[in-house]
Amino acid sequence: MRIGLLNINQGNLYSIKCALDKISKNVTFIEKNEDFIDVDVLILPGVGAYNTYMKSIKLKELYNPILEFFNNKKKIIGICVGMQVLFETGEENEKTQGFGIFKGICSKNENGLNVGYMKLEVAKNKNSLFNSFKNKNLFFTHAFSIKKSFMFNDCMSVNINGSEIIAAIRVKNTYGVQFHPELSGDIGIKLLKKIIYE
Repeated sequence: MRIGLLNINQGNLYSIKCALDKISKNVTFIEKNEDFIDVDVLILPGVGAYNTYMKSIKLKELYNPILEFFNNKKKIIGICVGMQVLFETGEENEKTQGFGIFKGICSKNENGLNVGYMKLEVAKNKNSLFNSFKNKNLFFTHAFSIKKSFMFNDCMSVNINGSEIIAAIRVKNTYGVQFHPELSGDIGIKLLKKIIYE
């Protein structure tokens, strides 16, 4: 199993790399098209703004290779803003087109910046791998999110002062988590490992 970690000079690469090194000894950085060769799982790391994240991906000419990776039915895991850009559109700083793998819009939190540990609520799909992490505390830090109105079958949410947002989602071979598993202690590593090897 070869894991590719997207490097667009944004995000918390050191933290997620350290977490992945606990899971696999075969982790490589993805910086250009040729780096996708023999990669089985692609990680889009978190931290950053939606619009600058997408601009960096396109500047490095990685937009089409990432879509091709998805179309080849290989696994993609997006973390925080890495999850957000997998949706259709983001509204951070300016309206920006994402990958459109998930349907939905990433918009500003109704209650402002959300930082801290929160418990995941149960997924609709009783067979979801996310359900084994129900009521587990995971670390969130974000000012934008995808609202519950865009909920999918294999999806978990969290409640922020009465506002339901997507916390974890899966559609076919693509996963997204709004929280940071790499900053969530052992339970975060366990969840990330389960997604990678599921």
